[in-house]
This record gives sequence, C-alpha cells and structure tokens, in this order.
Amino acid sequence: MLKVGAKALSIDQKTDLKKAIEKNTTGVSFVGNVDPSVISRETSTRVQEESLKALESGIDLLAPGCSLEPHTPTENLKAMLHAVQSYPIK
Repeated sequence: MLKVGAKALSIDQKTDLKKAIEKNTTGVSFVGNVDPSVISRETSTRVQEESLKALESGIDLLAPGCSLEPHTPTENLKAMLHAVQSYPIK
C-alpha cells in the first residue's frame, strides 16, 4: 500500500490498534476500528464508549471498522461524532 502512495490505512475492529500503532514505522495514518455491529445494534452510549476507546488507543481518523448495515441508527452515528467532538486534542 505504501508503494502506491497511501497516506492512510483503514483497519477493522479485529485489528489490535495499539499493536498496529507500535509496529507502524511508516508514518501512515490509521482509519476506522469501531466495530460496525456495535454501531448498528448497540445503544448510542455503547457506541460512544467504543469510539472513545478507539480514540484513546490512538486512531487517527475515527470510522467504522468495515461497512455499516443499512439499518444503522442515525443516533449511533451521531454518538461517534459526539465522541470525536468531546475528545481532547493532543
């Protein structure tokens, strides 16, 4: 991926984000990591908790770890946004 000039890499929820960051010697940014089944099926509170967990682990751009289910509640997407907005910039 780096050979084609990628600046970011989307990683799914199965990837250990802390380990990926530790092993990243390329400077590539990481995108994703929130479990789409949590986003689609859990409460907005749980989605916000998982989003904050990804942010605290060092994700560069918060996003679903994969594609979202069509019935994903809008409130849960807003919970992800709220997590980003409330997270202190470091």
